[in-house]
Amino acid sequence: MRTKFWLLCLMIAASGSQASAADRFYCAVDDGAVKLSVESGFLNTDGQELNHFRGIVAFNQDKGPTPVVEARLTSAMLSQHWMDGEEMRLRAYFKTGPDNAAASLDLMIETKRTKRGSGRFEGNYTAVMQAASSTRSPPPPVTRNGKLLCSLR
Repeated sequence: MRTKFWLLCLMIAASGSQASAADRFYCAVDDGAVKLSVESGFLNTDGQELNHFRGIVAFNQDKGPTPVVEARLTSAMLSQHWMDGEEMRLRAYFKTGPDNAAASLDLMIETKRTKRGSGRFEGNYTAVMQAASSTRSPPPPVTRNGKLLCSLR
C-alpha cells in the first residue's frame, strides 16, 4: 500500500501541466496518521488565479478506523482556495458516492510563509470525515489534524 501511494504521488507530480507564468504550490505530510500530497498551480497574475489542483490523501487505519480510507483529489473537489504573498489556504470536499448516505471528507490546508525562505510555507491540515449513515443520528465525525510543509516554486 505504501509503495502504491508514493508511486501515485510521483505520477501526480510528474504529470503536472507546465505553464510559463505559474507558481507550483506543493504540500506533503506523512505523520503516521495521514499521508497527504497535494499540488496546486497559481498564475502569476493579479489575484493569483488557480489553474489546477490535484492530490491524494490516505488515512492510516492503525490509528483508528476512518470513514474514508483514501481519496484522490481533483480541481472539481476544491471548494475554496486562497493565495496571497504570505498565506495559502485550500479546502476540498470529497464524497465516496453520489447518494446522501455516502461518507464524506472535508480537508482544509492553511499555511503561512516562513521567515526562513521565500518559497517555504508551514501550516496545518484538518481532515474531518463523516461516515455514511441511514439512521437519524449519524456517528460522530472523525477528525485528523497535524502539521505540514509546503513549497512554492
